[in-house]
Amino acid sequence: MFCFLALTFITLPVYALSTSATTVNTDQSYTITYSGSGFTTLQEKVGNGSWQWVSGNSGSKTFTGKAPNTYYYRIHKYVSCSPPSRFGRWNCPYPYSKSISVTVYAGNPPTLDTQDEQEQYQFETRVGDINRDGLKDIFIRRLSGDLNNGVISQTLLQQKSDRNFEVLMPTNGQLAAAQAWSKTNIATVLSDFNLDGYVDVFLKDLSSTINGVKDQLVFSSGVPYNGRAQTVTDIDNDFKATFSSTANWIVDKDFFRKNVKVVVRWRLVWRYSCYYSWRYERYICGWYRSYVPVIYIQFNPEIISWNGISLASALNFCMTNGELNAGSNPAKQISQTLERVLGDEVFDGILVSGRNLPLPHEDKQLPSLKNKRFVLLLSTFAELAELVDKYFNYINHYSDEDGRERIKEDRYVKASSDAYAYFTRRFYLTGKKAKSKLAMRKKPTGFYIFDKRKFNGTFMSPRPVEPDNGEDGGGKEIRHIGNAYFGSHKPRWIQIF
Repeated sequence: MFCFLALTFITLPVYALSTSATTVNTDQSYTITYSGSGFTTLQEKVGNGSWQWVSGNSGSKTFTGKAPNTYYYRIHKYVSCSPPSRFGRWNCPYPYSKSISVTVYAGNPPTLDTQDEQEQYQFETRVGDINRDGLKDIFIRRLSGDLNNGVISQTLLQQKSDRNFEVLMPTNGQLAAAQAWSKTNIATVLSDFNLDGYVDVFLKDLSSTINGVKDQLVFSSGVPYNGRAQTVTDIDNDFKATFSSTANWIVDKDFFRKNVKVVVRWRLVWRYSCYYSWRYERYICGWYRSYVPVIYIQFNPEIISWNGISLASALNFCMTNGELNAGSNPAKQISQTLERVLGDEVFDGILVSGRNLPLPHEDKQLPSLKNKRFVLLLSTFAELAELVDKYFNYINHYSDEDGRERIKEDRYVKASSDAYAYFTRRFYLTGKKAKSKLAMRKKPTGFYIFDKRKFNGTFMSPRPVEPDNGEDGGGKEIRHIGNAYFGSHKPRWIQIF
């Protein structure tokens, strides 16, 4: 009996969708033009709401007097599906186009501050029970900055029966009720953890306020006029182990080698096989014993996770070259792994899509976006590791090529009180930026990242340093007395320029 597999090739609908403007004031109008084969309609979504029908078959639709918000549009095509094949699957083309957006604002457009400015925002937290199920819920409200700029302005986190939280779509009445709850002292750590340009909120030591719950990471939507959070992720053991192990590997390239054990064991199997015997001039068949290797990977899941190993594997190329190439296989692996752990998209999907255009908040004058994104990624790993691992403590030593060569030759950072050692806890994205902050005579080309616990020596108090010969520079220099590069501890050199 012969079986034939029939292949059905599906032609996806072809759409054309455009807008006359991407940002308009409330007293201005804009037109959405759309077309597609067959009968198509235009759908609209307001902020994070649901899709609604707004117009009939192909053509254009003009909108006037819209309230401030971000509006999304897509084309929906009514499709006919082929009957199911003998394998029981209907053949249906995908009915939706990609979406476009228009932001409507009143007065001046919402302003997005720099990350340094966003990290100075003031938040308050309150705790109550929004649905009277006996579980404590959390209300977060921002008290400073432009409340319409895509960063969380106010949001409700509802506790579920499994003691984790979800972002609630609140009514005005629920928001008003939550504002009357008692204030708390929940620690809020602000940073752009998913690297989309909008600061997020890490709720730290949450169990001291609500018994039995984990810390939570709350992501901003990045959508103007949408003050509700995008999503919330609980900080479980895998989250902790992922960022702790990845950050420790960045500091010490032998971290996984020392903490992951590969065991090879041999397993007996029986295999049926045949061979031709020239002696008996016929095939002889039978069952034969053989041994096959079975590889076991052993590690402590409290310290290391598979996601951490995946990140380290993808970062290998980046660590050598000091760059993160959007669209490359390592970039895709990094993005997919981080999305799995963080529960939200990173870099606005650029690592997967391969777009080399900067995000709206990124400086178009920087010499290399792939360099900047790599340094931002390192900084985020280190920051998250410090939040979830009380033992992780890192510090950077910036240097130019001359300093790097001296360290390689002498095997240690020289004891210094004369502007040689430039240690900092913040990652600077370019050599020029680092020079202006650290008052270096030359632009640093990279830095060593150290585990501070490995230091053999102490730090002197920071001292002010003036610019040299009228060049950019100046600030506070942190000096170190003693050796920081010694024994088996060989910190990585991270190229940044």
